[in-house]
Amino acid sequence: MLKKGNPYDKDKTSEEIERLVLSNLALVKHIISRMEMNLPYGMDKEDLVSVGNIGLLEAAQNYDSSKNVQFQTYAYIKVRGAVLDEIRKVSFGGQSIIRKHKKISDAYKTLEQKLARMPKDSEVAEELGLSEDKFDKLVDETSGAYLMSLDDFTDDEDNLRFIDQLSDDEDHLGEIIEQEKVDILVKAIDDLPEKDRIILSLYYEQRLSLKEISLIMNLSESRISQVHKKAVVAIRAFIQNRM
Repeated sequence: MLKKGNPYDKDKTSEEIERLVLSNLALVKHIISRMEMNLPYGMDKEDLVSVGNIGLLEAAQNYDSSKNVQFQTYAYIKVRGAVLDEIRKVSFGGQSIIRKHKKISDAYKTLEQKLARMPKDSEVAEELGLSEDKFDKLVDETSGAYLMSLDDFTDDEDNLRFIDQLSDDEDHLGEIIEQEKVDILVKAIDDLPEKDRIILSLYYEQRLSLKEISLIMNLSESRISQVHKKAVVAIRAFIQNRM
């Protein structure tokens, strides 16, 4: 029989593990809400909640407080990793998705170099030889390849999210090793259409969910997700052309 003790110790009773899981279920939903912009088309969020809950259970079972890491931090990493693994099983099931995603990214990079600005959707569609409706459909078809988001524009050494650095004070910004990358990101976002900038701000700065943004913008959740995906690809192309 397991001994009773600190619920954050690795050697825990089943009751302590259950209590630890139940008190952190909201963390799973929060993590998935921050990833829903990038979910593959048609993927059920409830399936991911189940996967996340399993990740949370494993985190509760394996957590060791002697490592001097807060449980929420440890659980966040484990849950997000479990959810990402599940998404990748669906997202990267075939090379065709990756090829389509690269085709879109290359079109953005080519046009950004040619026009010296962010290309419009109509221009990208034309570059790809597609109507705007078919371009939108192509973006939806490659949804799983958009796991990268502004959350992933990080400084390699300090693992700082650039989107966080944009809203921090000057003292913090002064500690960023590669400040020029932040400047490029700011310029890239400034070049986006106003609607795209608002959606990015609501999602990354205000931390609103897809549903909340949909209500504010009076657009469907699928449309909000689509705009986000295009904006992130455009920003990445903008940055890569200047690195």
